[in-house]
Amino acid sequence: MILSLILFFAISFFLFKCFEQTFIVVMVLSAWLNHFSLWGADVFTLGSILTITLFIFKRYQRNDIKKFPFKYGFALYIISIIVSGLLIGDPKPISIITNILRDVVNVFIFWSIINERPAKSVKTFYYTAIIFGITVALYTVYELITSSNPYLKFMNNIGAYKEDTLITSIRYGVKQCQSIFLMHTTLGGVTVMTFIPLIFISLKKQFKFIKKEIAFLFIPLLLFICFVTGARSVILGCIIGLLMFLDLRKFTIQNLGLFSISIVIIFFVVNTETFNLVVQSFLNSDSISGSNVDMRKSQFDIGYKYLNKSFLFGNGLFAWTEITKHTDLNGAESMWLPLMIDRGVFGVLSVLVLILNMIMYTIKRGELKILFFIFGYIVLNSMSSVPYVNFNYLFIYIFIMIYHRNPKYLSSIIKHYKPSK
Repeated sequence: MILSLILFFAISFFLFKCFEQTFIVVMVLSAWLNHFSLWGADVFTLGSILTITLFIFKRYQRNDIKKFPFKYGFALYIISIIVSGLLIGDPKPISIITNILRDVVNVFIFWSIINERPAKSVKTFYYTAIIFGITVALYTVYELITSSNPYLKFMNNIGAYKEDTLITSIRYGVKQCQSIFLMHTTLGGVTVMTFIPLIFISLKKQFKFIKKEIAFLFIPLLLFICFVTGARSVILGCIIGLLMFLDLRKFTIQNLGLFSISIVIIFFVVNTETFNLVVQSFLNSDSISGSNVDMRKSQFDIGYKYLNKSFLFGNGLFAWTEITKHTDLNGAESMWLPLMIDRGVFGVLSVLVLILNMIMYTIKRGELKILFFIFGYIVLNSMSSVPYVNFNYLFIYIFIMIYHRNPKYLSSIIKHYKPSK
């Protein structure tokens, strides 16, 4: 409680002092901040409430919602939340508000900030992602070497986190690591979502403060962390995401893509047994512990059963958490299971529309390679649940990666680095 209070008041102080930079930092750290319990909610949710309150009084030239490129998709998404939260089951007005704030309003605020302060926004994201990424990676190395996680034990002892989860299982011959997060898939989701955009903008090198060499560091770290999570969904999502660095026109590996492939080859040549284990786990899900085909089929059957009870609008917000208590849903090994149970076909359709928005936006901006990143992250979330990581925040990383196509973005670079006379 005390640690959560300290974090919340620190976020509040810096939001008042430097709103834009603090908001970007908080968004990068959102999955971690989501862990901290405070006043029946969590630090990130309470910070989001304060954020929208302050944002209302800000004056941005481009915070007009009419110009927001995803307004129709998010409008459909909001309607599905309101309908399922008010008309289905027990009304949950507070859950409706917090879901809309976290899932929609935060994305809109990020879009407004990066439009108004593109150069400063990229710089803030860049350094935050580097520090956060290196911290998570170093602690993951420590966890792997020692097969222990004193940080999580401490958090569990003082009751700072929402749940007490400590993974000790072995997969592919190594401990499944969770680093500073409650789940190994959370570690994988955060790593893929943060590291790939960081590598991308390092290779683009739009600013003087961006160093191409950073990619040399983060490509092997990305591969390492995804492997030690032991999650097939994370490994496959990472591989698909890294395809964005392939240059298919020349049939060569662009920039540091060759380095990443080399790391994989070296690792598997040195450890062929591990390579065989990974491949076999995809071909035969029963070859390793954890979820398998039968378990996923059982989960889908349960999800489909409850979907049929209320096909169009679902069973109400967070209905799946109650269903888990008396079924074998086992945490719902896919983002689609809670969605179809809670918000029905209408909710699933709203998310599919948002995904289509992401794809069309990326195509229109001329960055087709980023589609690999989008598809990779969709695969990751479809194969496994990724607790505490908001799927909609994929939008903010897309904003970060492709705003160099925006004329205002380019003009801000020129203005930001205009030589003094």
